[in-house]
Amino acid sequence: TGLLVGDVQGMRHFSDDQSIASARIEGVIGHFIQAAYENDDGIWPVLSMDSLANDEKFRMAAA
Repeated sequence: TGLLVGDVQGMRHFSDDQSIASARIEGVIGHFIQAAYENDDGIWPVLSMDSLANDEKFRMAAA
C-alpha cells in the first residue's frame, strides 16, 4: 500500500496569522485537511495522513 505523490513543492514555513479555516478547502480532499495556510502564493492545505490512512474508501482503493 502506498501513496503516489505527483509533485513536491518543497518545505514551507507559515506563521499562525496565515492560518485559515480548513472548511474553505472544498471537494473530496477537504475531509483529510487538518489545517490550511494562506500567503501570496495561494492556499496551502495540510494533509492529515492519519485521517487518510484510516479512511475506509482509501484503504479499499489501496487494496
